[in-house]
Amino acid sequence: MRRRAALRALGATAALATTATSGCLSTLGVTQSGLVRAKYITVETANGRGRIVYDAVDEARTIARGHRDDFEFDGPLIVSQPLGEALSRQYEAVDYLVQHDCAPEATGDGDCGEADLTRGDFNSVRPGDTAELFYRTGDVARVLGVSRPDETPTDLRTGTPTAAGNGTDSS
Repeated sequence: MRRRAALRALGATAALATTATSGCLSTLGVTQSGLVRAKYITVETANGRGRIVYDAVDEARTIARGHRDDFEFDGPLIVSQPLGEALSRQYEAVDYLVQHDCAPEATGDGDCGEADLTRGDFNSVRPGDTAELFYRTGDVARVLGVSRPDETPTDLRTGTPTAAGNGTDSS
């Protein structure tokens, strides 16, 4: 008899916990769309943190002296899988970051917030793009879509355009 009462109480507690948290699950992340003003890589060593490459809208790319063979001074700033693995072996931590308008901590007056991305998501955006980021926790984000000033917005999950053309042909 006690066993049934205990099981009933356990079931009621589980149902109550599920109901109580179900409303909170939709607020665990925030999706924000905004301009990518800069992208850069910071690394951590025993001596501290430092930036090894920085690329921003209307600025020349800067590359740390020890990494000038790893990155180009022009073109998209991309980190290949082998380079990403080499950086991970060389440093205690490697962070792929972007300055994103509309980041949760942005003040709304043109300042940018910092978003921490995976290497793949970092590769998918360029300074000047409008990116839709899903902020999972704090500044950790996932790229959901990217729109370049000269291209149709694309949903990165499906690889399909997110906006249809206007049906006119100007040629």
